[in-house]
Amino acid sequence: MPLLDNLTGLTKRDSTLVMPGERDELLQRCCDALESTPRFSVLTVSEDQFRIDAAYRRPPVWGKLTVTLLPEGMGSTRINIAVTVLPNLFTLLFAPQPRIVGRLTRALGQQAGPIRAALTSAGPGQNRRSPGTLSKPPPRESGGPSNRRS
Repeated sequence: MPLLDNLTGLTKRDSTLVMPGERDELLQRCCDALESTPRFSVLTVSEDQFRIDAAYRRPPVWGKLTVTLLPEGMGSTRINIAVTVLPNLFTLLFAPQPRIVGRLTRALGQQAGPIRAALTSAGPGQNRRSPGTLSKPPPRESGGPSNRRS
């Protein structure tokens, strides 16, 4: 159904980060981070595919998080994080996916120090501005009418 396809596009977000360390070690750290973070429950861990599927539950948001680890150069691992949330009014208006990914990355950062590479997101219709670069409205011209009385 086209409507459901559009909703899936609005409720799914993929993110990627790169961390120093081997895949075996980072798979265990990702599992520990998900288990130690409230609202996540690990459903399945596939050690041969280096993949973790977890559920996220915090009303009104219910969703699924999939973490896949891939080799990235010497001594580094690329972590692909896919978050899909159940479509409802809250998730369509407030897009909780970045916050869900943020919970995982904060938990990983607390375990291993700072994350080496910046988090990049690729979601449908996402603005790719970096944080803190909000555009300001243009300044008002002084030649216009004023509300002051003389």
